[in-house]
Amino acid sequence: MSLEELKASVDRRRRFLKYSASVVILNVLGGMGFRELTTARPLSPEYPRPRSLPELGYIVHREMNVAIDEPEAPNLQPDDPGEGSIADLPAMIGNGMQRAADTGITNIPDNAREFFSYYGADDVPDPSRRRCNNHAYGACRSFSRYGMPMHLLAIAPPLRHFLDIDWHVMAFCPLLSRSDGERAHLVFDNGTAHLWQHGGLASFVAWNERKSPPDARRAISAYGIARYREPKYSITHPLLMHIAHAVDEADMEALEVGSLSPQRGSSIIA
Repeated sequence: MSLEELKASVDRRRRFLKYSASVVILNVLGGMGFRELTTARPLSPEYPRPRSLPELGYIVHREMNVAIDEPEAPNLQPDDPGEGSIADLPAMIGNGMQRAADTGITNIPDNAREFFSYYGADDVPDPSRRRCNNHAYGACRSFSRYGMPMHLLAIAPPLRHFLDIDWHVMAFCPLLSRSDGERAHLVFDNGTAHLWQHGGLASFVAWNERKSPPDARRAISAYGIARYREPKYSITHPLLMHIAHAVDEADMEALEVGSLSPQRGSSIIA
């Protein structure tokens, strides 16, 4: 190797090391910025926590003007449509283009504006445009005032239908019976409330999507469940908070109540 070739090799290595160091520094700064941006401010409950199902029923009726539905045990099992693979990408793009053609490409700017301005907001200018995320975040804000550990549940279709079947967001509060350790979920979905006592969240989603087509939505595996947290900064989008505060189902905090069995007939409204 000549002297010129050796110098050229050393220069390339120096440039590579400088580039690598820059990438590392940018990643560190980006991670620090994301953590700061998604910092949650402390939640300060305004009311005492409910201690029983009748109390929960009263609070739900007062905040939402609905009764808590108690679905019967379903005769179904949650299925696993799979995570999808790169082979599904052409179908995903084709389905998305077909939906754009059906609904009109002019809807995209309006949808983008709603996503950045009104995602999870209570004050949507047109009430008819309130979406599942508005209902879910509204429920989280209402019931976190009672010290209830509120969570968000995001579900999505298989990869091939990511662009043509809407995603969906619900709110829920895990429940734990102090008397026997039995678990349940109080789920809020588009202005309704369900007390689910027939397994985990995957079973509830399967029941909730039972009338959907075969490509029904399922919980997103990595970031489907997140603790509800209010952002420290008003510029932080709720979706960033969802990603930053995602948890596994086993790590959820639960609200302890006296019993998960209705105390007064078939309704838990006191």
